[in-house]
Amino acid sequence: GEKPYRCDNCGKSFRHLKSLKGHQRIHTGEKPYKCKVCSVRFRLGSTLTIHTKKMHTGKKSYQCNICDVDFAFSSALKQHKKLHARLYMCDVCGIGLISRYALKVHTRIHTGERPYMCEICGADFAISSILKRHQRKHTVQKPSYKCDNCGKVFTNQKSLTKHQSIHTGEKPHKCDDCGKDFAALKSLECHKKIHRRDTPYKCDVCDTRFARQIELVIHIRMHTGEKPYKCNVCSAGFAHKSHLV
Repeated sequence: GEKPYRCDNCGKSFRHLKSLKGHQRIHTGEKPYKCKVCSVRFRLGSTLTIHTKKMHTGKKSYQCNICDVDFAFSSALKQHKKLHARLYMCDVCGIGLISRYALKVHTRIHTGERPYMCEICGADFAISSILKRHQRKHTVQKPSYKCDNCGKVFTNQKSLTKHQSIHTGEKPHKCDDCGKDFAALKSLECHKKIHRRDTPYKCDVCDTRFARQIELVIHIRMHTGEKPYKCNVCSAGFAHKSHLV
């Protein structure tokens, strides 16, 4: 149809003078319609009407005849009804699902059906994707580091390197106080306590002193040759339990 009313600012045309005046307020910034409740101002009277109805009256005149949900505007109700037209409704609880498959899966909540079972542990699930996620717990393998000398397996490289010093005899950690070498840093740190505190336990053979009695007992085995820890596989004897492991 003919649009005789043209905006001088942007060139847009309108059928009615009232529409042109409302449009021109975009350019002028004028908002002559004020809400009596919260004082917010609007460019158009129709926008004020919608605002008042939606924000202050709380009145919802349009009800869905399918699910009884209320709406303030007929346009909102019309949009809502489109959902029902393409939803698959559950006969038990009335919830709407977007597909026939989704409805089938949902129904298992009511029936208790769990058709997907884990062959490893027997756990069952209502949805196949949850079963697949569960099965990853069984298949995920932690990295393993194996000692080429004795076959012992470790979960990290650091532990393997520390263990291998038993076979190589390497002792990279040296005490700055007495020059004694150790295979493990932890052993060096334990040894350093000797230099920092009282050592009441003395070896009668070599006069070496110890802070703890158990350390003296283990040390004496160097002189006596005692090896109380036996390997169940090869019967080799060890003076210290940690050397057996």
